[in-house]
Amino acid sequence: TTGTVSSTSAQAVNLNGIATTGINFTSTNSTGGTNNVSLTNVTGAGTVSLGSGALGGATGAAFLVTGGSANVSYAGSVTKTTAGNVVSISTRTAGTTTLSGTLSATGGVANGILVNANTGGTINFSGASKILTTGANNAVDLTANTNTAVNFTGGGLAITTTSGTGFNATSNGTGTVTVIGSGNTISTGSGVAVNLDTVISAAGITFASTNKGAGGTSAVILDTVTGSGAIDLGTGALAGGSAATIRIGDGAGTANSGGTAAFTYAGTITSGTGQAINIQDRAAAAGNITLSGNISHNVAGVNGIQLDDNAAGIITFSGTSKSITSGSAIAVNLTDNTGATIDFINGGLVINTTGAAGFNATGGGTVTVQGTGNSIASTNGTALNVVNTFIGGSGLTFQSVSANGGTNGLVLNNTGLAAGNGGLTVTGTGVTAGSGGTIQNTVQGALFTSTKNLSLSNMNFTNANTGNGTLNNVDGPTFNSAAQAAINMSSVATVTFTNLNLNGGAQVGINGQNVSNMTIANTTVTGFGNAVFEGNMRFYNLIGTSSITNSTFSFAAGAGGDNLVDIRNDSGTSLTLNISGSTFSNTKLSANGAQGLSFEAFGTASATVNISNSSFLSLKTSGVEAFARDTSTLNVNITDGGTVGNGNTFDPQGGLGRAIGLNAEDTAHLNFKILNNKKIYGNGGPVINVFGINNAVIMGRINNNADIKGGGVGSAGSAIFIHPEDASTGIIEIVGNTITGTGNDPAIFATPHGDGAGPSTDNGSLDLTIMNNNIALSGTGVAGSGAVGIDVRAGSNAGDLTNTYLNISGNTVTLAQPADDIAFLARIGSTTSHLYFQNFVGGANNQAIATAIWNAGGNTPAGSVFSFDAGGAPAYAAIPGGHNGGLVLVPTN
Repeated sequence: TTGTVSSTSAQAVNLNGIATTGINFTSTNSTGGTNNVSLTNVTGAGTVSLGSGALGGATGAAFLVTGGSANVSYAGSVTKTTAGNVVSISTRTAGTTTLSGTLSATGGVANGILVNANTGGTINFSGASKILTTGANNAVDLTANTNTAVNFTGGGLAITTTSGTGFNATSNGTGTVTVIGSGNTISTGSGVAVNLDTVISAAGITFASTNKGAGGTSAVILDTVTGSGAIDLGTGALAGGSAATIRIGDGAGTANSGGTAAFTYAGTITSGTGQAINIQDRAAAAGNITLSGNISHNVAGVNGIQLDDNAAGIITFSGTSKSITSGSAIAVNLTDNTGATIDFINGGLVINTTGAAGFNATGGGTVTVQGTGNSIASTNGTALNVVNTFIGGSGLTFQSVSANGGTNGLVLNNTGLAAGNGGLTVTGTGVTAGSGGTIQNTVQGALFTSTKNLSLSNMNFTNANTGNGTLNNVDGPTFNSAAQAAINMSSVATVTFTNLNLNGGAQVGINGQNVSNMTIANTTVTGFGNAVFEGNMRFYNLIGTSSITNSTFSFAAGAGGDNLVDIRNDSGTSLTLNISGSTFSNTKLSANGAQGLSFEAFGTASATVNISNSSFLSLKTSGVEAFARDTSTLNVNITDGGTVGNGNTFDPQGGLGRAIGLNAEDTAHLNFKILNNKKIYGNGGPVINVFGINNAVIMGRINNNADIKGGGVGSAGSAIFIHPEDASTGIIEIVGNTITGTGNDPAIFATPHGDGAGPSTDNGSLDLTIMNNNIALSGTGVAGSGAVGIDVRAGSNAGDLTNTYLNISGNTVTLAQPADDIAFLARIGSTTSHLYFQNFVGGANNQAIATAIWNAGGNTPAGSVFSFDAGGAPAYAAIPGGHNGGLVLVPTN
């Protein structure tokens, strides 16, 4: 059949139940009838070709195809301005239907395009203009089209509704949908802009813009959308209603309901009374989702962004503004997203909550927050909580994080330690204090466990530790494993704290176990600890290269802690800790106050502690106390760091207190340098105390310290006390120091000895060099009771096999009470101990020998010597040749 059809006020074509081998009209025109064209159950191998023309004025569907399998084509325009569909195609089983002309449904009462219940075939809408303005009706309705391909090509699909759905494609089974070409748009008032539950063809769905106004439910719904193609809704503005503005998944947690299709939208997203974004249950092999427009959510008690149980794909939020205010609901809630990566990029993520977490990521997946201007402020909720979720290589970056009240302000737990994982960075603004946020009134301010690359800057932690755990004075993990703190870390790699202010807390300021490569700079920690064993910092196994620079640690009035900083290591992994420009002060304000810095190495630990240009002030027991135990090796260097004028200051500032205590036991090795310090003051005990016991090995130098001072007239304690015991050995050099203020005890006192247990354990030795020291005694203040400048001994108990090897020269001792004071005292305290001298000078007895050696070494005042030996003690002698060729061993560290 050929020809043309033209009908006025009536149907142009009505075919029903025929089998065709081919119908070909050059043109088909109609301006009326129930339908302009009606094809019902048309089958056959031929094509129904209706040519070009114009259809309009129908009271029902303008172009109606029902059932059948024959191919159908029409190139003319189809117009609808009254109720009814502009095109309705249903129950087709096969064949291709192509409408390549202009389609127009206008007036706000038309029903747009309906494609429904087709079980096979292909349906093409390929005209360059498809204008659908359908008011409360759906503009495009594609439903239950199993095994059917529905294609919108050629662009120009312009959809406008008031409350109707713009583009609806649901329950299509294996049927596919395509929308391609330029100029495709959707604009709806309160209706759903896009509602898909279908398969996307490889060509995908593309709109240049998609817009929805406020009201209704969601703007975009993607439920179990699959296929190899992607959905791109272009730019525009989406406003939500009572449901999530964008919902991917069924919202009820049904497995895989989030589908796999890739999705992109570049327009703005604004919440109504529901969530801004809800993406759930993305299936394995899901494509990527990118939302690159700005996001705004300000709904009390409702999540802003909810992502749950997504198994694959990269979900990216890349708008420059993402403002989420959610009251008592979690603002950004990411849960159980194992296999998915979630990226917030380009900054501008601003979160505010009251009574809930700000940013919550738990249960799997990978997350990053990138760019500038990101912030979280939460009241009575954890501001940032990332648990069992990897932090991606680009990390989490926030300008500020604040929390007031609740259990914790910040939590990172099991966020990944592998090379590809990142960490948390809180930047603040420049070096402005507090600009990184404030964590306050929490049980524990921040908990960091099994994480890496942690960097906090310009933050305040105020009363951030109201909780009390348990600390113990033990050399093991329970030392601080149950502690509570303003900042608490466990298994954290690479830590940087800059310009923090931690003020006031029940137990510990900064607590850590198995922390590596930690840097603390320009930070103040004060007022922590209300009981013994508590204080500003507690660390167990701090390893790697770490530093404390330009920072301040102190107690406040009424505190109850003991040591300000207490670090204990038993790990074989080495530590180098550099401390410079820092102040440790005011343990005297605490009832249990003790040391400024306490460091213990035990087990197989290996550690080096370098201290320079720092001050240890008003400390109750000692400034620095170091202990090496078991088989550990501990190096302690208290020096100017190689820069003239950068030595340290130790001053108890009234009352009692030691400056430095260095101790070793078991078979540990202790190496030390105390060099070029500005001021080393103490009172009530040794100012510098070096002690060894068991089989410890000690080596070190106390050189060129310009001002070592004791407590003055009648005070107890030597300026320098060297005290190896049992079978411990020491190689120590004391050179070029200026010492004043010693009272009752010798200014320099070296007394190695056993403990009376017998020669098998009391056979220690001391190689000692004392040269060019300037000592001014203060004296005992009691006539007839003299003080001593330098006192060197060997052994003290019967059976001791202690050997002391001494090189003494160039020392000047100024006597306070010349009639009573002695510049040099020498003593052997057992019959089996020996005092050997380098540059030996003989004499009739030990008194004569000691005097001759003192005088020959250029020490002054000449002759101010006293030999005071145990009965039966051997004579002083030259160092045997078998001992270092007859010379005192000198430190090699």
